[in-house]
Amino acid sequence: MITSTAYIAGALPESNATWFGFGATPAELRASGLVAAIDKITREKAGVMVLGLPLQMKFNVYTTALDETVEASFKFTNAWLLREGRIAKAVDAKMVLATSIVEKVDPALVKWRPA
Repeated sequence: MITSTAYIAGALPESNATWFGFGATPAELRASGLVAAIDKITREKAGVMVLGLPLQMKFNVYTTALDETVEASFKFTNAWLLREGRIAKAVDAKMVLATSIVEKVDPALVKWRPA
C-alpha cells in the first residue's frame, strides 16, 4: 500500500502521472491503461499494489489574486521543504514574490503582501 507522498515522489515517481488526471476521470484513466501500467511498475520496483489514484485536480484552485492562500501555501511549502531536508532555511517570500507586477494589472488582486 502506498500511503506517503514523499515515498511516492522519491521511490516511485511514475505514480505521479495520475496526480493531475490529464482532465480524465479515474474510470477513464483506468480504461486508458495508465493505472494498470503504473500498478505494474510499482509491483516490479517496490512490490506494492496500486489501490487508489492520488488525483489532485479537483482540489487545486487557480487564481491570479495574491491573498492569504498564497501566504498559507508559501508557509506550507517552506515547512515541507525544511522537513524533507530540501532547503537549509525557509525562503523569504519577499525574495521571490513581486506584488508590483500584479498591482499594475489590477490592484484589487493584491490582498496580501510578503512581510
